[in-house]
Amino acid sequence: MSKNIDTSEMPGQRLAVAQICHSSLGGSSRVAGRIANALARRNHTSHVLSLDPVFWDLHEDVVQHNCHATPHGNRGELNWDWNEEQRDTFCSLVCNTIRDNRFDLLHYHFAFPFAEIMARAAHILGPAMPPCIGTFHGTDLLHYVDRIAKGKNVQAFFSGTDKLTTVSSSMARLCRDHVPFDIGLEIVPNFVEDDWPAQAASGQLVTNSSRPVMLHVSNFRSVKDVDLLATIFCKTRQLIDVELWLVGEGPQLANMRQNLSTKTPAGTVRYWGEQKNPAQFFRKADIFISTSKSEGFGLAVLEAMASGLPIVATPVGGIVELLEDNRNGVSVDRDNLDESIARIGHLLQSTSRLEEMGRECLAAAKKYREAAVFGRFEALYSDTVVNRSN
Repeated sequence: MSKNIDTSEMPGQRLAVAQICHSSLGGSSRVAGRIANALARRNHTSHVLSLDPVFWDLHEDVVQHNCHATPHGNRGELNWDWNEEQRDTFCSLVCNTIRDNRFDLLHYHFAFPFAEIMARAAHILGPAMPPCIGTFHGTDLLHYVDRIAKGKNVQAFFSGTDKLTTVSSSMARLCRDHVPFDIGLEIVPNFVEDDWPAQAASGQLVTNSSRPVMLHVSNFRSVKDVDLLATIFCKTRQLIDVELWLVGEGPQLANMRQNLSTKTPAGTVRYWGEQKNPAQFFRKADIFISTSKSEGFGLAVLEAMASGLPIVATPVGGIVELLEDNRNGVSVDRDNLDESIARIGHLLQSTSRLEEMGRECLAAAKKYREAAVFGRFEALYSDTVVNRSN
């Protein structure tokens, strides 16, 4: 059912492509923005459609289309269960934008609610509907599997989708086990820019910390398991004077802040909030920590690796394909947490080991740089357009 696209050749055809995504701080919208920017840099026509304006910086040639001129609600909270009014409003945006522009292809990120909305748009537009690709990023596939388990009708869910992709081999296996039909599934991983994190040079982060720094970047949803993150940090502090940097916003952050305020000395936890340029934090930290219960890919983990930052992470989902225990980081064993924390403390006290692991991270991240990955998207887009025309 699934195959890897391994061609990196750039097709000569110039395409007009619309990325469709959520406007939250999640990885799926960050990936959509990255793809839109990469398309624009290669002189393709690039658009982004979302309910609210996306948070991330977009290339000057990327055209945004939004239902709302300003953000609604908490960007850190991924609101995928839209009400009927939101669905109707967004479907109208999609249809009107297609009527007003020439698109070769649409690409939505996160199945909910976009797969169903694309099916609606296809019904409304008929032959005028461009071919459409959908990407499972992680939580959306779990929601879809849950719908199947509850006996909900899913037969027409992807009727407006020509092809599905996903971001890791672990996600592809989950699809094979649970998606009850074969629409065609291809694995195309996430990527970082070729110069990441060099773009942080224009916004240098000024800090006065003399302690080693543990960095966590996320949208602080329950799946990120920030309780485990707090536990690891507090126990590591019993071994070494370390501080924790938290970048992002989300529904679990307030509880985490309250929890840490009673357990850690003042000044050892820094809250940096929403950041359009998180690369500057990856440049300054000593290790990156991820305690997720599940991850389709682990984009922040890749960003850390491409910054030469050793990884401490729970070995779940796509992270398993990025993290090699004791080579480019530390794999957290939930069943033997004290041993994992001892290893983290030892790593933070060894400059030479941090540097060695950092070099391994940079080497492992090379195959996820834009130059190595983006040709796969261009080939996928061109093939999908050609298949529709045939």
